[in-house]
Amino acid sequence: MHVSPGALNFGPIHEASTTRDLTFHNTGPNPVTLKTALDPPGLFTVDPEIAVPPRSTVTTRVRADINASVRPGPYSGRLTASSVDGWRVSLPIALTKEAVPHRNVTINALDSNGNPFTAYPLCVNLDTGERCPFAYREDGTLRTRVPVGRYLVATNVFEQDRVSAVVHPGLEIREDTTVTLDARTAKQSSVTLERPVDDQGAMLTVACDTPAGKAMFGATTARTPELHITPAAGTPQCRSTFGTVHQSELDSYHLVFHQSGGIPDPTWRPKDADLAAVRARHAVQGGRPQKVVKSTAPIVDGWFAVPYNTTTLPQPGTRTEFRSPGPWTWYTYANTFSGDTFLSQQLAHTTHEKPGRTTERWNAAVFGPSLAPVDSAAHRYHDTMFFQIPLYGDQNPDHAGFMPGMTGTVGLYRDHDLLSPGSLPYGNVSAWAQAPPEPGRYRLVVDATQETTPLSSRITAEWVFHSARTTDQVPLPLRVIRFAPPVDDENSAPRGREFRVPVTVQGTGAPVMGISAFASYDEGGTWRPVHLLPAPGGWEAVLHHPADAGTVSLRATATDADGGSVSQTVLRTYYLK
Repeated sequence: MHVSPGALNFGPIHEASTTRDLTFHNTGPNPVTLKTALDPPGLFTVDPEIAVPPRSTVTTRVRADINASVRPGPYSGRLTASSVDGWRVSLPIALTKEAVPHRNVTINALDSNGNPFTAYPLCVNLDTGERCPFAYREDGTLRTRVPVGRYLVATNVFEQDRVSAVVHPGLEIREDTTVTLDARTAKQSSVTLERPVDDQGAMLTVACDTPAGKAMFGATTARTPELHITPAAGTPQCRSTFGTVHQSELDSYHLVFHQSGGIPDPTWRPKDADLAAVRARHAVQGGRPQKVVKSTAPIVDGWFAVPYNTTTLPQPGTRTEFRSPGPWTWYTYANTFSGDTFLSQQLAHTTHEKPGRTTERWNAAVFGPSLAPVDSAAHRYHDTMFFQIPLYGDQNPDHAGFMPGMTGTVGLYRDHDLLSPGSLPYGNVSAWAQAPPEPGRYRLVVDATQETTPLSSRITAEWVFHSARTTDQVPLPLRVIRFAPPVDDENSAPRGREFRVPVTVQGTGAPVMGISAFASYDEGGTWRPVHLLPAPGGWEAVLHHPADAGTVSLRATATDADGGSVSQTVLRTYYLK
């Protein structure tokens, strides 16, 4: 006497009655009557008595009754069948009570010719943030059992000349379902522009909010027409972003088409008048031929929303950069080279809320310390002070700049005692220290030189500030002084005439109580006081350029109401001609 199968597993059940077949095999010459018993009783039921004829089989059904009174979790027991003449069979029995109803889902994918495609789809429960557990079948389809709810289900179908992004943002699963991700439903992306530019690729990003964070899906191609997208309805917690890049030496388009809910038809015809048009002027740092390698991309939903892109432009040079207006932040990296020699980098984070025309200057003097809201920091948390101050930012107050060939010294002092030395990686003041908890007076002192370019050959700065232990991370009261002379695209100004330079103070701290400035026309040998006139947002320095000078060096000091100060000296800030 034996039984098959040798174990009964009912699998996951929510609230239902379900059965499994159990077959008893009598291979002997005599009939056998079996009495059944279940341990523990109550969850499972079976016929109490089973009569099996000689050399025969009998199939009975074991029932599991799961209702709301049964707590979620795994359950196991044992079914035993025995006869009065000594026959006995026993087998384990098990099930799992699901906390919520589950459904069986089968997912398959087809390419653009309708042939099966082995896909590795994304499947996320939008109500919980959990990913679907997949089991692959030999025929290439996938199976999963998931709680009822809304799901983000998506895959990329890769073929020789196209990528098809098939996305279901907010798919409702209430019953057993088969989902077919069919590349034949995807439409070719198309962007028509008003100016002749080279296509540098396209990208689709889908982001859905879940209790566990964002569920993200993306697709990208080297050319816009290669990306095919399936239009789909969706749920408000999901957003789609289509990004594309088109560039030439004279114009560029970095475009973002953002939509809440579903995924639109991927065909767009943007007008220049509906975009933010940035007139970007790039100056040159010295007499040698130079070029800038520039990359621009916005961050939307935590991801770069356009494909990685670069373009190489001669310096000096000007071009118009069209960008989609919106609340997203644009990250721009501008790396200046002379031949293959890397000279410096300027970074910017900008936002264009509305269409319109603006102008940006890049690589224009004066190059000096920056506390722009990008890659700069000066803060204290409890007793830890941290500093990251770029020393080679150009005159744009939104830019931070770095110089790989810069060397020098950095020191953080409490009064006259050295608390911690620092360093200058890529021309970036880097320092941190554990400070005493008591209030104290501190000095951060920097002396940096570089021979990579003629401009800003030496930069010195000293910050004086007061600080004590904090309970949270708070900014330290540091400022920098920014000069923005109206130099030409060769970073030159005219000799032998009056020349006015806008001056601003950037950073945090108490109100500025005083500022003074000096100019040198012999690279710091002698200094002349400079008259400062009040101006909107700062001051205007009135300089008088000698007729026989070749460069201008600048020195300035600003003090605040709490006794803090900043003193900066920059040698060879711009040329005279």
